Amino acid sequence: MSEQHLKQLNAIHKSFIINLKCVLQGSIKQILQKRNNFVIKIHSKNIKSNLLFFKNHSLCCYQQLIEIAAEDQPAKRNRFRINYVLSSLIYSHKITISLTTNELDYLPSVTKLYASAG
Repeated sequence: MSEQHLKQLNAIHKSFIINLKCVLQGSIKQILQKRNNFVIKIHSKNIKSNLLFFKNHSLCCYQQLIEIAAEDQPAKRNRFRINYVLSSLIYSHKITISLTTNELDYLPSVTKLYASAG
């Protein structure tokens, strides 16, 4: 990858992050960039609306849910970390939507948005 191409890619990523922060300002806890992919940490109560946004917004188009992974960290108050890995075929890009929750909070099913969640 040329240096010019990397600069363009970084500019696109910066613009993407700024737009996400503006549109989803109350939902996002943190955005991490790992190489060309993003990990977006959100509040658990916003999972359905956030996934709907990432699936349908023209700047995202993450039409595929590739994986749901759960991690149990018993020592933490919000002991469960749930990761939703999404893929956009249009943009050839993947992101991970990550949240934490505990055994008492309700986490809604997203099978109506992504059949693969079932």
